[in-house]
Amino acid sequence: MRNKMPWVDRLRCDVESVGKSCKAAKHCPHGAFTVREKGGEGKAHDVFIDWERCRRCGECSHACDLFAVKMV
Repeated sequence: MRNKMPWVDRLRCDVESVGKSCKAAKHCPHGAFTVREKGGEGKAHDVFIDWERCRRCGECSHACDLFAVKMV
Protein backbone atom coordinates (compact mmCIF):
# COMPACT_ATOMS: atom_id res chain seq x y z
CA MET A 1 0.00 0.00 0.00
CA ARG A 2 3.03 2.27 0.19
CA ASN A 3 2.58 3.44 -3.39
CA LYS A 4 -0.85 4.92 -2.59
CA MET A 5 -1.64 8.20 -0.84
CA PRO A 6 -4.49 9.10 1.55
CA TRP A 7 -7.42 10.98 0.08
CA VAL A 8 -10.32 12.42 2.12
CA ASP A 9 -13.88 12.26 0.78
CA ARG A 10 -15.23 15.56 2.12
CA LEU A 11 -18.86 14.46 1.69
CA ARG A 12 -18.41 11.52 4.08
CA CYS A 13 -16.00 13.16 6.52
CA ASP A 14 -17.48 14.34 9.82
CA VAL A 15 -14.39 16.18 11.08
CA GLU A 16 -16.31 19.45 11.40
CA SER A 17 -18.48 17.92 14.12
CA VAL A 18 -16.00 15.54 15.82
CA GLY A 19 -13.01 17.87 15.64
CA LYS A 20 -9.88 16.72 17.44
CA SER A 21 -11.41 13.32 18.24
CA CYS A 22 -11.07 12.21 14.60
CA LYS A 23 -10.01 8.55 14.68
CA ALA A 24 -7.97 8.81 11.48
CA ALA A 25 -5.86 11.60 12.94
CA LYS A 26 -5.44 9.78 16.26
CA HIS A 27 -4.19 6.60 14.56
CA CYS A 28 -1.60 8.23 12.31
CA PRO A 29 1.72 6.93 13.69
CA HIS A 30 3.75 9.65 11.98
CA GLY A 31 1.62 12.68 12.87
CA ALA A 32 1.01 13.46 9.21
CA PHE A 33 -2.79 13.33 9.37
CA THR A 34 -3.96 16.14 11.65
CA VAL A 35 -7.08 18.14 12.44
CA ARG A 36 -6.88 21.92 12.52
CA GLU A 37 -9.34 24.67 13.34
CA LYS A 38 -10.52 26.86 10.50
CA GLY A 39 -10.33 30.51 11.43
CA GLY A 40 -9.93 30.36 15.19
CA GLU A 41 -11.32 29.00 18.43
CA GLY A 42 -14.75 27.47 18.28
CA LYS A 43 -14.75 27.42 14.49
CA ALA A 44 -15.18 24.41 12.23
CA HIS A 45 -12.36 21.89 11.85
CA ASP A 46 -10.64 20.55 8.77
CA VAL A 47 -8.14 17.77 8.07
CA PHE A 48 -4.60 18.42 6.96
CA ILE A 49 -2.15 15.88 5.53
CA ASP A 50 1.54 16.73 5.75
CA TRP A 51 3.02 15.00 2.70
CA GLU A 52 6.55 15.38 4.09
CA ARG A 53 5.68 13.26 7.13
CA CYS A 54 3.22 10.83 5.49
CA ARG A 55 4.72 7.35 5.00
CA ARG A 56 1.65 6.04 3.11
CA CYS A 57 1.05 3.29 5.66
CA GLY A 58 -2.76 3.40 5.40
CA GLU A 59 -3.44 3.52 9.15
CA CYS A 60 -5.64 6.60 8.67
CA SER A 61 -7.87 4.83 6.15
CA HIS A 62 -8.24 1.75 8.39
CA ALA A 63 -9.17 3.88 11.41
CA CYS A 64 -11.92 5.94 9.71
CA ASP A 65 -15.33 4.42 10.58
CA LEU A 66 -17.09 6.40 7.85
CA PHE A 67 -14.72 5.24 5.08
CA ALA A 68 -14.01 8.89 4.29
CA VAL A 69 -10.26 8.31 4.05
CA LYS A 70 -9.15 6.15 1.14
CA MET A 71 -5.77 5.17 -0.19
CA VAL A 72 -5.60 6.09 -3.88
